[in-house]
Amino acid sequence: MAKRGNGFGKFVALATIAGAVAAGISYFTKYKSFHKELEENFHDFEDDGNDDISKIDSTMNRSYVSLHANKDELKTAASDIADAAKDAANAAKNMMKDAASIVSDTAREAASAVADTAKDMFDSTMEKENTEEDSDITEDGGLDYSASESGQPACDAAPETTTGSSDDTTTIVEEELQ
Repeated sequence: MAKRGNGFGKFVALATIAGAVAAGISYFTKYKSFHKELEENFHDFEDDGNDDISKIDSTMNRSYVSLHANKDELKTAASDIADAAKDAANAAKNMMKDAASIVSDTAREAASAVADTAKDMFDSTMEKENTEEDSDITEDGGLDYSASESGQPACDAAPETTTGSSDDTTTIVEEELQ
């Protein structure tokens, strides 16, 4: 077995426990004194406030003033409100027109993008089908030869050329053997 240290670990553990106890006692005494002061301040406030509040309540007599307006002022205010409502309606109408044009432009651009993508996919699919039909390469990667009567591989009379897009495919054409 391994020999333990010379008691340094026990000293550190004892010091930690003593520190925790001292911190607990300190917290408890501060907490107790804080609440004692808070209670005294609360009672001081409670005693002083009653007299001042009763004085304020007794001096508070409100009188209300009614507002009178003549008919001309009411008509002017009503016409101003009507004009503001018309302006708000026109602003809302213009905003809806602008939003509709933005939505229609966005929809038109999206439809154009979808059409272009579909056309590109269709063209690439057609190119793949054309190159697969024209290819002389078999599934195992070799060239497809059909033997002629003389035992020589048959060749096409003219080399094939592809027109259209320029892709990176290579066509192998063999010349006829003599």
